[in-house]
Amino acid sequence: MAITSALVDAVTLVVANVIVADPAVDPAPPGYLLVRLQPGDDCQIGYIYDPATGTFSPPPVEVT
Repeated sequence: MAITSALVDAVTLVVANVIVADPAVDPAPPGYLLVRLQPGDDCQIGYIYDPATGTFSPPPVEVT
């Protein structure tokens, strides 16, 4: 079974991509974290990762 992971910018904690990779085996590219997604996780490009809770949240909505 394929393991889906979020590719997270290590500085901004913004999700750069959602890829098929196993964080236990596959190394993250320099400057990124691989975070394994669980079934039911709501995670898309641009979401913010909270390492304290292991959750993802949508980016803030900018009002113009």
